[in-house]
Amino acid sequence: MLPTSYFDKIRCDLARTEGGKTYKRYESGSSVLPKKVALRFTVESTNVPPPYKIVWHVENHGDEAAEHK
Repeated sequence: MLPTSYFDKIRCDLARTEGGKTYKRYESGSSVLPKKVALRFTVESTNVPPPYKIVWHVENHGDEAAEHK
């Protein structure tokens, strides 16, 4: 028997403040994110049986990121 292939679909929405109302959905890689915007991630769909744990790995690129190492 073959192992089950699991998937998850994560959604990212933008808000002006952390915990604030979201105003726009962000598609990964679609544009440069504006400064000082809060990101809200939610699991839109998954077939992973609970309990599960999601771990984020953030990569920040660009001149300012390089300056701050």
